[in-house]
Order: sequence, then C-alpha cells, then structure tokens
Amino acid sequence: MIATKMSGALRTWINSPTGPKTTHFWGPVANWGFVVAGLNDTKKPEQQISGPMTGALTVYSGLFMRFAWRVQPRNYILLACHTANVSVQVRAAFVLPEATVAPPPRRRFPRDRCTRKPPP
Repeated sequence: MIATKMSGALRTWINSPTGPKTTHFWGPVANWGFVVAGLNDTKKPEQQISGPMTGALTVYSGLFMRFAWRVQPRNYILLACHTANVSVQVRAAFVLPEATVAPPPRRRFPRDRCTRKPPP
C-alpha cells in the first residue's frame, strides 16, 4: 500500500509541470554547476578570484531568483539554486583582495627627495 502511494506520488511528480520531463527541472539542475564552481573557488587563493565575474554572477543569480519566484508554476528548484549561488558569490566578494575593491593608496616619496636643499 505504501509502495503504491509512493509510486503514484513519484509518477505524479514526473508528469508534473516542474518534473524531470521539463526545462523547469533540467535548467536548474544545470545551473547548480555555478554553485559547485563557486564552492570550488573557496579553495583558490584570493588573487585568482575575479571581482567582475563575481559581481556579474551575483547580479545574474539575483535576477533569476526573481524570475523563479514570478514564473508560473513557481520554480522552487531554480530559486534554491540561485539563492545558493548568491550566497557563494557574496562570500567570494568578501575575500577579494583589497587591491581589486579599494583604490590603491597614494604613493608617498621620502622627504629628502621632495624638498630642495638650499645651494651652498
């Protein structure tokens, strides 16, 4: 009896508008690659993390989180995927080296080079 209910529920999900026969399922499955790549970047030195790419992926996932919420039927798998990607990318943004985030400090010259000595 339980097996019959489980197989019926599984069959219903497979044939549903968000089941594995649709792009509502396979699109988010493919997008989990972004999350896996972002998690892999946590092992890299901070100099190898690209600031512009991190920003682009954060904006991309933010937009698609809204899309996943607004599309009918709601795509919770896509929403979860992009929520995870935003969290991974924000973490990457916080470990970016200062040189890519803040402007470089002004260069100061030693005092003896900047001041003129009076002629003898």
